[in-house]
Amino acid sequence: MDSAVVGRDAVLERAWRSLAGPGVVLIEGPAGIGKTAMWRGLVGRARAAGWRVLSCAPTEAEAALPFAALADLLRPLAEQMATLPRPQRVAAEVALLASDSEEPIDERALGAATRSLLDAAVSAVSAVSAGSAGSGTGETPVLVAVDDAPWLDRPSERALRFALRRVAPRLAVLVTCRSDSGPASVPPVPLGLDQEPTAGALTRIELDPLGVGATTSCAPGSARP
Repeated sequence: MDSAVVGRDAVLERAWRSLAGPGVVLIEGPAGIGKTAMWRGLVGRARAAGWRVLSCAPTEAEAALPFAALADLLRPLAEQMATLPRPQRVAAEVALLASDSEEPIDERALGAATRSLLDAAVSAVSAVSAGSAGSGTGETPVLVAVDDAPWLDRPSERALRFALRRVAPRLAVLVTCRSDSGPASVPPVPLGLDQEPTAGALTRIELDPLGVGATTSCAPGSARP
């Protein structure tokens, strides 16, 4: 596990087991609690285990940039765009700045393209696993990982929400979301993960403050809000 993640072994193992289901894991907590460190630890473990990882980590500054997060997440699948139906291909290429087309992006086509690309990623890995008799661990080799989901730009959020509703049962999803204290601040679950078909596979993890011993072991700057 990532050496930057200190004092959360049990929580990390719970999250990993859920992801390997495959399942959906939502990590919540206030700013600075260590959500990003945990996210990075799980993403690193997935890569080390040979999973195909598609990730994005939007920031507040990027929240106003249309398609920025989706471009980061889908860029590893750019070579697959040529196989998409034309409306989907055009939308995906423009969103990823891979085309100088002046056609406006059809968000319905972009949502369908996101679904098609994720489907293709799952199918490709499944074919490889079948050909090699699999790993025998029952772990899914495709992970969609989003850090700081509230900072997703709206077009990216809509496209990803559309795709995950249709593909999520076949892959693992890892999302972090800031939650603030107080009875009036109950943030909505990002990307509709608490709705079917992902609701049944959803594991919500609220991070608590670390104990004194673990806190003194943490390196400065190891976690970001």
